[in-house]
Amino acid sequence: MPKLDLSRAIAIKSAGGEVAALRGPGFSWRPFDPAARLAVHVDADIDTVGERDDIPAVALWLATQDRFRIVGLTASAPDSNAQEFRNCIAAYAADRDVILGKGKDPAEFLTQAELEALVLQGAKVDAPARGYWIAGEAGYAAAHACAQLLISNAQEFGSTGAGPWQKLWVVIQGGYTTLAQAAYEAVELGQLPDFFDRVRVVGQPNWNSSWAPNAWDYLFSRMWPAPDDPGLFGNAWMLSGYLQWHAFNRDNGGSDQTFWTAVTANSAMGAHLRSLLTRPGGAFTSPHFRAGDAGAWFWLMSALEGGNFDPENPGNWCGAYRTYVGRDPWPSQTVGYGAGSGLGSVPNPEGVTWSPRHFAPDLSVNSFPAAEAAVDLGRWYALVAEVMALYQADPVVEEPEEPGDHLAGLVGEWLLDEGSGMSLADAGPNGLTGRRGLYEPDPGTSAPAWVAEGLSFTPQQVAVVPYSPLLDHGDLTVVAVVRPDTTGGNQMFASRSEVPYPPGSPARNVFQLRNSNGALQFLGFSGGTVIIAAAGAVAVGQWMLVAAQNVGTAAVLRKNGAQVAAGPLNAPMALGVETDLRFGGRFNSTASVTDPVDGLDGTIAYVALYEGLSSADLPAVEERARQAVASKGISL
Repeated sequence: MPKLDLSRAIAIKSAGGEVAALRGPGFSWRPFDPAARLAVHVDADIDTVGERDDIPAVALWLATQDRFRIVGLTASAPDSNAQEFRNCIAAYAADRDVILGKGKDPAEFLTQAELEALVLQGAKVDAPARGYWIAGEAGYAAAHACAQLLISNAQEFGSTGAGPWQKLWVVIQGGYTTLAQAAYEAVELGQLPDFFDRVRVVGQPNWNSSWAPNAWDYLFSRMWPAPDDPGLFGNAWMLSGYLQWHAFNRDNGGSDQTFWTAVTANSAMGAHLRSLLTRPGGAFTSPHFRAGDAGAWFWLMSALEGGNFDPENPGNWCGAYRTYVGRDPWPSQTVGYGAGSGLGSVPNPEGVTWSPRHFAPDLSVNSFPAAEAAVDLGRWYALVAEVMALYQADPVVEEPEEPGDHLAGLVGEWLLDEGSGMSLADAGPNGLTGRRGLYEPDPGTSAPAWVAEGLSFTPQQVAVVPYSPLLDHGDLTVVAVVRPDTTGGNQMFASRSEVPYPPGSPARNVFQLRNSNGALQFLGFSGGTVIIAAAGAVAVGQWMLVAAQNVGTAAVLRKNGAQVAAGPLNAPMALGVETDLRFGGRFNSTASVTDPVDGLDGTIAYVALYEGLSSADLPAVEERARQAVASKGISL
């Protein structure tokens, strides 16, 4: 009997709730010239004190060098630390071979030494009142060095041409001190008078302008200060992200914690991010992918995907922007930080502008709920997961031994790393509500799921084996090694039911194996009939070997090698029902979930699927399962 070919048929339930096919390891976002990359100079207030969101943002830039040519990494006010750029680069370098192994060009993904050569420490504090430093002042040397690198990059990588690939994209993830110093030296001192024709600036000034108001005032007051007066910097093209980019800092509880676990698993970069999850005396204590300063990255990724760099494009994943010319007030959005943040009493220093080339979001983006509604969070989660997966080694495939003659009916066998936590998130109508998802493994100790036949279990997602006629056999046996984690409702170990059961559908039997309130059940979904059940056969947090078999119209259920229930079917199982086989989904939204047992959530360690076996074959297939999980330290 040939095995199911699952290598091209894996589907996942994304964090946004939609089922989508996984892209292959060589995926590309390139809509135009495949050789084109945007030149990017990243200026950030990166540190581990209050700017943890810069570090995941840098991880995203480094993983997408096939889209962005990084030409500068400068650290600016407030309180930046260029060493954190180097720490990120070191983590990236440890994973670089993994990234290159996924079809990436070594010429595009710079080495550690090449990237470190682009790092400079700039000003740690705001500029003097005039908005820039002059020779002889404290802080001048650092600010000047960064400004000179930015000016040099604008001259080398930017031009006065109109296309987006002809510009240097200056990404501001902190204060505007480096940009202000570069503007002064390039334009006012005449080093590069067409500086602002060569660059495009994408930043987030609502927080940052409050901490470096002198630098910001210097820039803002010289961009169209009055009608018909473009000022010194009137040709500056600037996009100011404002509050909606803080949506990418969101902490939505369990689902975001599960997402964090997934995207930081099995990589040096992931371990680096986990090590910076909290800070002494700080508020960033819950595990979530805090990356508000990655808004510029996300905006540019969307522009590349759609081929549209117009800030007023409503299709951008960060939402549409507009200019505020004349009578419209400039948005000053500092809401949502809470008492004691200092931002309630430090208003942004923007005023009225007449610039037709300075863009910001709508004024209604003035709260965190409005911010989250203004961006495409579903795209954010999906893209971050895809990019961070580049750092992660591909699953190691361990082929099972060829079965003996008595196991000729093997359809598929999946041995899963217990340390990854294979109990999957709620696939019911309430989505992830109330579901803890996976536990976070200790850094460096747990590999991701590794399987035979290409079936992949991934956190916060439902693993699906698409329908095949091989599943439509009247004699079907499923063997699973599971550790349940529910105390009420139900948790599916394997299921071919349609959820919800369609009203008015003809009676039929569809395979289900589950735990329901401590009872081990084997169901034929024919009006919800429980065919056989063993009350009290499930103990939360304990491993058990389950074998469920139907032969014709007879069904048997075994636990740990002993029969616990048997009963008749009113029709053969699953004939003529074109539904997928899911492993691990919990479909009843009323089930409660215990805290992890010994730090682990419920887990599926092994699944095997057979057709055409007899009851006499069950001891052999159970022994095969025991041996398989014993190699992972699981004793039954």
